[in-house]
Amino acid sequence: MKPRILIVEDSLSQRQTVCRQLARCHFDPVSAENGLEALRLARMQPPELILMDIDMPELDGLDTCRELQRDPLTRHIPVVMLSSCTEKSCQLRALMRGAIAYLTKPVTRAQLCHTMTRCLLQPPTWFVSEA
Repeated sequence: MKPRILIVEDSLSQRQTVCRQLARCHFDPVSAENGLEALRLARMQPPELILMDIDMPELDGLDTCRELQRDPLTRHIPVVMLSSCTEKSCQLRALMRGAIAYLTKPVTRAQLCHTMTRCLLQPPTWFVSEA
């Protein structure tokens, strides 16, 4: 069975692109357009991993990550942050909120596949993959 990855991205075009890329890497992508929807989906049918944008309306990626960590039903799910922010402070904030990896947009399919695979095999590892 393919690992299910929840993609949380407010941009429809970005969400569709990432879903296509992950499907080509033999993952089962499901998507949410904001943090509130992501929390609902993660609680209903927990994915093996969450790939989440930071800058989103309603509930941003950092606050969503914090909420996932607080909930016993979702705290075990590894979270990878995806952002256009290249500053170390953005990466540090993601780590402090519970993310295990950080990808910088734009991300290639190879980077995406490698990072998802690595995080599923070794979830406690923190690393940054820059474009």
